[in-house]
Amino acid sequence: MSREVRVYLHNEDEAEQLRTKLSKYKTNQMMIDFLKDDNGVQLVVPYIPIETGGENVSNSGIGVQRAVGFQEIDKEDKNQRRTVLSFEISEDDFNQALLEIQELDGHVDRAVFE
Repeated sequence: MSREVRVYLHNEDEAEQLRTKLSKYKTNQMMIDFLKDDNGVQLVVPYIPIETGGENVSNSGIGVQRAVGFQEIDKEDKNQRRTVLSFEISEDDFNQALLEIQELDGHVDRAVFE
């Protein structure tokens, strides 16, 4: 099974960087597009704790990192993100893709978490 994801970025260079990072995962239909308006999308920052190791790491499930939530963003930041990278990704790779998105300061639609 796969999930559809749209990542909102500042410019095409950021989208190309993310496309390159995501190429190691099982993705389909990867496409870069540009928006004129926000289309009512509620953008959030995915939050995935980055584990540093140790025995007492709460989210360590055999090395798999899990999305544990998101952070709302302000309207000004949302208005600056007009480049969209859309793709489908396998359920198995979804959390790793969110980690890549988080590391490149990408935002996603809140609906990804519902």
